[in-house]
Amino acid sequence: MVDWMELNEIAYVVKSGKDMEGTMSAALASVERHGWAVFNIYDIRERLASKGFAHSPIKIIEICSARHANTVLTKNVLSSLCLPCKIAVLGGENGVEIAALLPTVVSMMIPGISKDDMKAAEQEMVAIVDGALSGR
Repeated sequence: MVDWMELNEIAYVVKSGKDMEGTMSAALASVERHGWAVFNIYDIRERLASKGFAHSPIKIIEICSARHANTVLTKNVLSSLCLPCKIAVLGGENGVEIAALLPTVVSMMIPGISKDDMKAAEQEMVAIVDGALSGR
C-alpha cells in the first residue's frame, strides 16, 4: 500500500454478515439492480490452488457502466487500463467483506480525468456495495 494514502481514500470496504456465496449472490443482484453489467467473475482462490498455493476465498467481480466508461475513454483512452471496475468478495477468519476500488482513484493516475469526472461512478459503486448488504 502506498504510505501517503489511507485505505478509505482508495477503497470502500464493508463487512457482509453473509457467507461467501450469499454475499456473491447479493452483490451480483445489486449490480443488476443498479443497471451495471457483469463482465466476468474470477475465483482467485481456485486459480491459486491450481498452482499449488493455498489462500482464503477471494472472488473478483468485473463490472461496467457503459455511460461512465464512455466518459473516461473519451477523455483519455489510457483509462482503459483501469476498466472494468472491480468488486472483491473476500472471505477470511473475520467473516466476509466486500471491497471496491474507488473510481476517483483513476483521476490520480490518468491525465485528463478529473475527480469530478469520477464522482458519479464512485457514488454508484458505493451504492452497489451497500445494496449487496441491504437488498436495495
